[in-house]
Amino acid sequence: MLRVHFTAADLARTRLVVEPAPLLEAAFSLELLLRRGGGPSFEPWRALATARVRTPLPMLRQLVGPSGLWPAFLCGTEPRLDDAWDRVRSTPRSRLLRPAQYLERQGRLPAWGRSFAAGDQDVLGRIVEEYRGYHAAAIAPVWPTITEHLRADVRRRSAALAEGGVERLLAGLHPDLRWRAPTLSCTLPGAPDGDVELGGRGLRLIPSVFARTPDFLVGVGSPTITYPAEAVLGWQDLPVAPGALADLIGRTRASVLRAIDRHPGSSSTRLGDRLGLSAPAVSKHTAVLRAGHLIVSHRDRQRVVHFVTPLGARLLGEAPA
Repeated sequence: MLRVHFTAADLARTRLVVEPAPLLEAAFSLELLLRRGGGPSFEPWRALATARVRTPLPMLRQLVGPSGLWPAFLCGTEPRLDDAWDRVRSTPRSRLLRPAQYLERQGRLPAWGRSFAAGDQDVLGRIVEEYRGYHAAAIAPVWPTITEHLRADVRRRSAALAEGGVERLLAGLHPDLRWRAPTLSCTLPGAPDGDVELGGRGLRLIPSVFARTPDFLVGVGSPTITYPAEAVLGWQDLPVAPGALADLIGRTRASVLRAIDRHPGSSSTRLGDRLGLSAPAVSKHTAVLRAGHLIVSHRDRQRVVHFVTPLGARLLGEAPA
């Protein structure tokens, strides 16, 4: 059992994190996908992710292994995805030794393991690209739904905080977390038994859509506990309005939607190259598709990239190719 001890200063500095952490959701979601966890409510997302993730993710699978314990350097809490990728690429060697040594003790050190332990930039770059590909396929298309759900959870918790203070918030956080002032006790996966003195640093509380149990994160800056967000996601109930959506799918626009589905994370320029269209023409089509909730678009450095939403994927599944 892990016991987290609070002082008055820690209680004052304990806070809910409002901005979702995309890398954290990616890590928890991949664990859920590989182990078919989460129950029936996650089946629509699991079907979507299984269809879109077209590579076996060998490096991530080897790093995580059968234990399901993620190396801390892959579980950042940055709200901006670009910042998360940059941090993973620049992970210092001192933070790579422990996961490499763990793999070696398990007899699972891959061929690239020693280069990884030495902080080889090529190996880290390959890990990032594999991770990015997974995120683009499985998380980005449903990110607006995830964000809305997490912010709703934070609003509910904030109401409890306003009404009863931090102690009420901690007491009602999750059944596996037991608050008896001044200690939060928990049995968490991957967390060592023992005592953690916050020492005035406070505690960050981060809800997660894909987490199935609370987790105590180490190596991510401030002491952090993630917990499963309340309620059931609505992606299994996304409405389809066949008449309205059919008006959007002319031949060219359908080609754009299918190209985004087959090449998630493509920019308008790249889509135009694939389809023989100008970038401005593609941008007009993506604007309509975005307004119809069939795609979402995100800025990635100097580019705007596009992803099909679950609604768009369902429409494609019902439409002839």
